[in-house]
Amino acid sequence: MEDSKKIYWGVGIALLVFPIVGIATNAILGGFGLQLRMWLMVCIVVCLGIDIVVALGAIWWKVNCNHRSIATILLPFMLIIGGAVLYFGAMISAFAYEPEHVVEIKGTKMIARVDSFLDKSAYYYPYKNWLVCGKEQLGYAYFGSGGTDPYEYEDNPTPIRCHIEDEHGNILLAYGY
Repeated sequence: MEDSKKIYWGVGIALLVFPIVGIATNAILGGFGLQLRMWLMVCIVVCLGIDIVVALGAIWWKVNCNHRSIATILLPFMLIIGGAVLYFGAMISAFAYEPEHVVEIKGTKMIARVDSFLDKSAYYYPYKNWLVCGKEQLGYAYFGSGGTDPYEYEDNPTPIRCHIEDEHGNILLAYGY
């Protein structure tokens, strides 16, 4: 019993350290005009969600061991909170997912963050490495109506209109306006 408690708390603490370090790192990078890549931010949010479930489980476990009547009252509230976290997590995943692609436009490496909920468009950010990208938006491209990722099937899709600059403000692509 004691070994399982140690493992439970060890997992909870490990899952808590990753999001705290990630959020602090993103805040520090923001001061330098950088940000963590989107896939890493999704991992941080998932770990925070798991932390909430682990914390609620620990509270229920502690209360259940000492006061069974309080545990039976607390359990429905925990289920409601857990359901709300799962529901909002699913909604955010479904409607706010923005896949990222590393693209090269006229010799400049960038991150294309695709928003394809109703219209297909991409926002371009400076590429730094596999963990970090620039915070300043370098450009925008509109690919038309639809809900698909334009970079999913083509390496270099042609937008209907776009305006993309490099980090020094030199225009790389601009047409359709």
